[in-house]
Amino acid sequence: MAYSDKHKIILQTILHEEHNNVALVINAINAKLQHLNMAIKYINCEIDGKTYWILTNTVQDAIKGLYIGCSKAELDLLRNIYSTIASSSEGYVSSTWCLNLCSSLKVKLSKDNAQLFLNDMVEKKWLSWKVYFFYIILI
Repeated sequence: MAYSDKHKIILQTILHEEHNNVALVINAINAKLQHLNMAIKYINCEIDGKTYWILTNTVQDAIKGLYIGCSKAELDLLRNIYSTIASSSEGYVSSTWCLNLCSSLKVKLSKDNAQLFLNDMVEKKWLSWKVYFFYIILI
């Protein structure tokens, strides 16, 4: 995605309030977003080290799965993958482990369908793929 005038307008609006007040501006916006169970947050990417501002859901529930267009089984798989990556000292999980996890899900998911789903999550940048390992991009 190209850096457009829309990006510049948002950045200029935030910076107009001066650097010291950015947190206050974001907090005010988040107060308005709270009733929508959304928030603006910044994260540091574990892969490229860059800082990103994101709009995120603050409630974890099955409805969130509808937003990314996945089934209950796929959502359960994704949550298990995220949980394992977040708690591992390596910061990643193998693709083989992800596919083997399918047999332990409450709602069954075939390995073929799981592979298609994981490929889709990489394409949508919900996961990052590097030499047979998955990394979290966004939580």
